[in-house]
Amino acid sequence: MTIQLGTIMFPILPESFTVTKEGNGGIYRLADGEEISYTAKGGRKKFSFSGFFPKTVSAETCAQIEEHVEKGDVLSFSVFGGNYPVSLFVTIATFSVTERAGEEGVSFSLTLTEHRGKSLSDRQTGDRLSAAGAVRQEEEKKEESVILYTVKAGDTLWAIAKRYLGDGSRYPEIASDNNIQNPNLIFPGQEVRIRIC
Repeated sequence: MTIQLGTIMFPILPESFTVTKEGNGGIYRLADGEEISYTAKGGRKKFSFSGFFPKTVSAETCAQIEEHVEKGDVLSFSVFGGNYPVSLFVTIATFSVTERAGEEGVSFSLTLTEHRGKSLSDRQTGDRLSAAGAVRQEEEKKEESVILYTVKAGDTLWAIAKRYLGDGSRYPEIASDNNIQNPNLIFPGQEVRIRIC
């Protein structure tokens, strides 16, 4: 396995490499007491690993990583040759260094968080994006949640759109998202997905 973070190649493989992904979702409680479950875009992946930097590279490599942490840099992150290949952008969430008496180098621990906004194939130049630009890109993206609604007797797409989207005239969005050919024909028990922006 080979690990690369920006321009830093890790000289010694970590004992373990952990990938964590949390889901996003929950329950909306409506004014009338009804509960509706929803899903949103999945949470970001987190990558954790620890290892050892030999004395020959430790000071320079630690300084590089600390600089990336200080600047809030977005970096390319790649893992090759393992059972879980990775190629995406990340930010450094935590970086810690431990120096032990008698060791010729330092132990380190890193936690990285997946960055969304650009993919490696979209990158034009360099390993860094400006942190300010990356933040602006994230703010410009609207987070989208999805509600799964079960149609009840007497429901119309117009009424559902008015209730969840705030405007009944947006019913064609629900029809389109659910491949409903005739918006006047919905049935009790039918489940429809409603995108909430």
